[in-house]
Amino acid sequence: MSVIHQIFRKAIRVPPIVLGVLMCLAMANPLQAKALMPIHHELHIELNPDTHAIAGSDTLHLSPSHRANSSVSFILHPQLTIDRIEFNGTFLPIPHPSEAVTPPPSTRRVIEIPLPPLDGPDQPAVLNLTYHGQIDDSPKASGGLRFVKPDDTNGHIGPNGVYLTYETFWHPTWEQTLSTYDLTLSLPSEWEAITQGREVSNTVTDRRRTTQWKVSLPSEALTLAANHFVVQKQEWKGIQLATYLFPEEAHLAPQYIEATIDYLHMYTDLLGPYPFTKFAVVENFFPSGLGLPSFTLLGEGVIRRGYTQPYSLGHEIVHSWFGNSVFNDFAQGNWVEGLTTYLANYYFDEAKGNRQEAFNTRRRMVYEYNLYAEPDKEYPVRAFHHKESRLDNAIGYQKTAMVFHMLRQEMGEVAFFNGVRSIIQEGTGTYLEWNDLLR
Repeated sequence: MSVIHQIFRKAIRVPPIVLGVLMCLAMANPLQAKALMPIHHELHIELNPDTHAIAGSDTLHLSPSHRANSSVSFILHPQLTIDRIEFNGTFLPIPHPSEAVTPPPSTRRVIEIPLPPLDGPDQPAVLNLTYHGQIDDSPKASGGLRFVKPDDTNGHIGPNGVYLTYETFWHPTWEQTLSTYDLTLSLPSEWEAITQGREVSNTVTDRRRTTQWKVSLPSEALTLAANHFVVQKQEWKGIQLATYLFPEEAHLAPQYIEATIDYLHMYTDLLGPYPFTKFAVVENFFPSGLGLPSFTLLGEGVIRRGYTQPYSLGHEIVHSWFGNSVFNDFAQGNWVEGLTTYLANYYFDEAKGNRQEAFNTRRRMVYEYNLYAEPDKEYPVRAFHHKESRLDNAIGYQKTAMVFHMLRQEMGEVAFFNGVRSIIQEGTGTYLEWNDLLR
């Protein structure tokens, strides 16, 4: 049974008015939810922040869909030089720079490597690359309000901090492909690093810190942050909670861990088991508010002020389910931010009995939508992809949140939240679009 049947027909019959609202959101041509076979990466990375340098190797276990092709194409940062390529133990020619397609201006370069034929469909296909280079795109003020758009950077390695993300292409990357990872990371001993998944080991020898991480749940990308963190950890119901804060803010760790427990207690009751083995609050060296698989990256200004409110920390925790466990192809429309905003920014206060605060939030959402979504600029919620302006915020976050509020009012508590949980049960590990929610 499709997700929409799970959501809107398992518990009750859908009223025509609700179905009408939903159909207004849908694309013209229904699309199937995309569940992809993940690629496994064995990454060995060495970072030297003082020189912006990265040296790495990636051993890739290609999926059947990639093994069926006569070549493999991936994206790599243009400032990274490939030193060696092996396929099943055989050295392959390194593509000439002219053979790499780099759309200007871009931090992406498409590399295509012809592959020798395999002996059979069951033969493993293991590609190993070593590479090195520098990544130094210093964060720049976006020019807008911080809550609308954080500072701009496609990735940075420097004395002030390390930030490597999906836009950095700091290892061979495929778009619209899920991956699992084993990461071994080396960096100066006074630095600590945080990424997705579980930290297996953390040792210091010869003034270098080596950490090993295992990312078992498929993910769209691997994000890594490093700095002079003070790390504090605590267990809660089998989940490792942690803070990675600058020394000046390390005293705030208990406040953030306590707030994290409060949110996880509520949302695991509401949505089901937390998808990951850890959740960490990480302080960033530039303004940001990012919800990533198993951690959130918040700017130092937010951390310093102790912002643990639902619209900040709570919002990023809800992304653990929607966006980081159930994936959303943003090119086809972004439903994740609206549902996350509804459950965190609004519903948390209502569920806690703060009815006046919940009412104020709902009123503010409607007010800002009316203020910024002028008739000649407004667009359908299904056309929202990501936030660049107050208009995008008013439509993609606030209006879409109120659409989910309308559905809850029409369907009732039990049916609505059974539906929300069905999105998680049906959609974990897959890409869901508006049409998949509507079908």
